[in-house]
Amino acid sequence: MGAHDTFQRNEKPSVRRFWAIAVLLTLAALAFRLGLALGLPNDESDDGLIYTQIAVNVLSHKGYSMETEEPYTPTHIRTPGYPLTLAGIYAVFGKENDTVVRIVQALVDTAGCWIIALVCALWSPAGWDEARKHRAMLWALALVAACPFTAIYVACILTETWALFFGTLAVLAGSWALRGEGMAAGRWVSTGLLGGVAVLYRPDSGLLMAAVGGTLVVVWLREVFMGLRRGALTRRPSQGFLLALAFAAVLAPWTMRNAVSIGVFQPLSPPHANMPGEFVPLGYDRWLRTWITDYRYIPAFEWQVGTDPLSVDQAPSKAFDSPEEKAEVAALFDRYNRGDSEAVPPAGRKLSPSMTPAIDANFAALAKARIARHPVRYYVVLPVIRAAGLWFDTHSLYYPFEGELFPVSALDQEARQGFWLPLFLVLVWLYTLAALAGARVLWREGNRIWLLLLSLLFIPRLLFFASLENPEPRYMVELFPFVCAVGALALATLKVRRTVNAGPS
Repeated sequence: MGAHDTFQRNEKPSVRRFWAIAVLLTLAALAFRLGLALGLPNDESDDGLIYTQIAVNVLSHKGYSMETEEPYTPTHIRTPGYPLTLAGIYAVFGKENDTVVRIVQALVDTAGCWIIALVCALWSPAGWDEARKHRAMLWALALVAACPFTAIYVACILTETWALFFGTLAVLAGSWALRGEGMAAGRWVSTGLLGGVAVLYRPDSGLLMAAVGGTLVVVWLREVFMGLRRGALTRRPSQGFLLALAFAAVLAPWTMRNAVSIGVFQPLSPPHANMPGEFVPLGYDRWLRTWITDYRYIPAFEWQVGTDPLSVDQAPSKAFDSPEEKAEVAALFDRYNRGDSEAVPPAGRKLSPSMTPAIDANFAALAKARIARHPVRYYVVLPVIRAAGLWFDTHSLYYPFEGELFPVSALDQEARQGFWLPLFLVLVWLYTLAALAGARVLWREGNRIWLLLLSLLFIPRLLFFASLENPEPRYMVELFPFVCAVGALALATLKVRRTVNAGPS
């Protein structure tokens, strides 16, 4: 019997073991997600109500509208991916059958675990043998299967599960295209189409496509200036054109619909979820950006504007640079609470809060003065704090124990926040450290293209959301699957090192 026969005999058990473990991990991932979907269903998000109403109106032939009564005005404040998905499920299983929606989402998210395993395989160093690549895939499958930060969204009537699925699928296709030789036209078209579909679920998924496109541009510049490939001057731009064309083709119907029905050119959805002509308090939002650094103040000072009163006592001391400024803000809040009316409402009559253009202009002036006094604080310090808060949050949103870890004295002991929130924060750190170790593997093995893609996936997204007045940590969940993919590369090396160390000296 030759060496080749011995290799084949040893290879078959290894492959069978890989598939056996992979199937077990997949079943565990599905069980975890079905447990969340059926055991922790969540209907708290107002966004979920909007998506459901649009879906019901579509099925009732009242158009793409979020209204509950006539005239069912067309809307464009939400892209159509998720409402149409809900409408499709409702059409088969009954209107507002959200239990089936959650089960479908559990299945979709489980399938998404395999996408990340394949991403990990594509990003694995070329010098690795099949055994180590399989080990990396299993680690990636295990990490993403157990990741609580992304899995919880199967229980919510929100876009995250579908955006994660199509977004990671688009990055997988983009990685496949970047590895391809020649024109690889089909790969780039597939990447653009999948990226466009992801954007129809969540507009910020466009940042994933920007990362793929940015990597393509850097690769092209390197090839041109170093003269590494013949025809590089035109081939990579042609690939970029196909990527952009396919991406735009997916968004074209929605863009044309908005132009016809709403009368605006809007390929995505408005950043402030406003209809044409609706007032947006940009000055007030800029004032918020001069002090808000974390999620805890967003509900009271952002989401409730226009419906609920504002209180200066709910704002932290960092919102004011002086007692005089605090008094000015208190006066503006009072005007807002009275609807900018000079009259005091009669006893027993509720306030009618309203953020008027005049009040907003005063907040804009306040923001301008605060920025002028402390430009470094506004442009550097606050975004850095927001970025750290976005990533190193507990990411416990939509769990029964969701909340802020600090101050510790305010933890809800009945919800066992004192146990779960520190555990989730530790998990965030463990996943992050694994990803950093995986990035080191990519650097050491010379896989700089995937390190570049990873950087472009993370840094622009983090910077963008750190620049907003509503730094919601849930905007970071789209990155955790890639954390799992690259972290698995580091974990896949551990067994090899132990085997080497255990050998004879």
